[in-house]
Amino acid sequence: MLIILVNLMIAALLSSLMVGIASPMITFSKSLMAGFSFIHGVLAGGLLATYLYYVLDLTVPPPEVITLLYVIAIAFLVGELIERGYSTDAASAISTSVSAMFSVLFAFLSGPYASRAWAIVIGTSVIVAPKDIILLTVFLVLLVIIQVLFKKELMYISFDPEGAYTLGYAVRFYRYIIYISIALVVVALTYTLGIIIAHILIATPGALALSISHKRYLQISILIALVISLAGYILAYVMGTPPSVGVGLMASGVLIAGELFKRRGIKSAQ
Repeated sequence: MLIILVNLMIAALLSSLMVGIASPMITFSKSLMAGFSFIHGVLAGGLLATYLYYVLDLTVPPPEVITLLYVIAIAFLVGELIERGYSTDAASAISTSVSAMFSVLFAFLSGPYASRAWAIVIGTSVIVAPKDIILLTVFLVLLVIIQVLFKKELMYISFDPEGAYTLGYAVRFYRYIIYISIALVVVALTYTLGIIIAHILIATPGALALSISHKRYLQISILIALVISLAGYILAYVMGTPPSVGVGLMASGVLIAGELFKRRGIKSAQ
């Protein structure tokens, strides 16, 4: 029992660090809709992995890697559409349609095995397996490396892409770096918590942190993500439910509390 609780806390810590780092970047770069489209891509990638794994009996690479490669391909599709003049919303809608088509196709081809992808949707497991912790750790390390190497450039093109073009920045390349970062986060979250909760988590910490402070937004985002994830995992453990239930309840509570705090601040200012 103690090992299960320890694994839950480790997973909560790792996932909250990932979300805390990535969420402000998603908000800054106005990539929230793209992030949502990538989350839908995880289901298509998961069903593709299911088809390859269980129908064709291919065991290499692992399903998580197949899913990540599919989501990265979708990220490149969105990036190329934006480069060709499509808005982020339009490009995201197109990629979501493509993923929906592939989801239906591979669900049909997988037959009864398609039900194995259901866990990706709702995060059905109450037990965090060692492979989930390894997945989160590897993806977190990759995300931190990206942030350390490209933080200044990513921030600049997020605020002023036109100015970045003028100064000779490789905007297309850095946009792909942003989307690959988002892909890492959404794949890790959906494989451990499920698609439904990933929608809430990628948006909540960054949006709330930026509404509180533009100077220490990263620290605040990580703190908010830690509160949501750690308290959410504990709540799920106490309730005997999958982590997605507890995390969803905590994220909703934080959003409501943040909105009430902002409204009180506005009334006080008046």
